[in-house]
Amino acid sequence: PVDGGARLRASRECREEPRADAVEIEVAVTVRNRGARAIGARIRDPAMPGAALVRGSLEAVATLPPGYAAELRYVLSAARGRFRWDEALVAVADPLGLFESEARVPAGAQVKVHPRFRRMRSIPLRLRETLPSLGSIPIRQGGDGTDFWGIREFRRGDPLKRLYWRLYARDPMRRYAKDFILERTAEVVIALDGRLRMELAAGGDSLFDREVEAAASLAAMLIRQGQRVGLRVIGARPREVQPDYGRMQLRRILDCLCDAAPEPEGSGGSLRLLPALRYSRAAFMIFISPLARDDESAFLRLRQLGSD
Repeated sequence: PVDGGARLRASRECREEPRADAVEIEVAVTVRNRGARAIGARIRDPAMPGAALVRGSLEAVATLPPGYAAELRYVLSAARGRFRWDEALVAVADPLGLFESEARVPAGAQVKVHPRFRRMRSIPLRLRETLPSLGSIPIRQGGDGTDFWGIREFRRGDPLKRLYWRLYARDPMRRYAKDFILERTAEVVIALDGRLRMELAAGGDSLFDREVEAAASLAAMLIRQGQRVGLRVIGARPREVQPDYGRMQLRRILDCLCDAAPEPEGSGGSLRLLPALRYSRAAFMIFISPLARDDESAFLRLRQLGSD
C-alpha cells in the first residue's frame, strides 16, 4: 500500500526487435489500482544507461478508478548491454491533488542485448599443435579425414572401408589401405584488450565496441568450424569464458561480451599476466588490441616461456 491507502500492483513486459545496427526494446509497464477509491497516478521509469529513448515517454499520468489499470509504454535502442528493471516509480496524489507520495512498486524484467557480429568467411588455421579430437584443421599426417592422402599396406585392425578394393581386385594376395589427411580441432582463446587507456571514442563511435564486434565475429566463425573457443577480457576485473565447443559456448561468449566495458588496469588488467594464464599447451591466442609501446615486454615473456 502507498501512503494514503492506495493499493497498487505493477507488471512489466519487454519485447526485443532487432534492427540494422541495434536492438529496439519495447517496454510496457502496467499499473493497476486494487484499492477502493479512484486515484491520480504518475508512473515513471528512470533513464537506462547504455540505451537511448527512441519513441514514447518515460512518464505517464492517469486517473485510475478502482480495478482499472494504466500503461506506460516506450521504446529503447541499444547496441549491446544487460538491462534490468526491478520496480516502477508511482506517485499517487492525495484526494485534493495537493501532495504526492511516491512508491516503488515491484515490476521486474531483464533484457540481454548481445553484440552484433558479422558472418565471416572461414579462415584456414595452420597450427603446429592441435587437440586430439577430430575437426577441420588438416595436418600433414595420414588418418581419418575427407581428403585423400596416400596408399599404404593394409594392417590388422584397419576397417574394411579403408581397403583399396581396386588394387585388391588386381592382386588378391596383397592388400592396400587408403589414408586420408588427418583433421584435428584447435583450442583458440580470444583475448580482448579492455584497458581504459586503450579506448578511443569519437563521434559516437568507440574503438572498444569495434573490438567487441570483432571478437564476437571471430568466435562465431571458429565455433562454426568446430574449434574449441574461449574468451578473456583484460581489465581491472578480468572476465573469462573457458574454452569449449558448440552453440551454447557461443552464447556464453556473447553473454560475457554483452556488458564488457573498458576499465582501469588495476592488478588484473596488465598484459604481464598473460604468461600466467592456464590453457592447454596447444592453445592458440588471438589478441585484439591497438597495443601500446610498453606492451612488447609481455609478448617477449611469452616467447621466453616457449610460446610461438
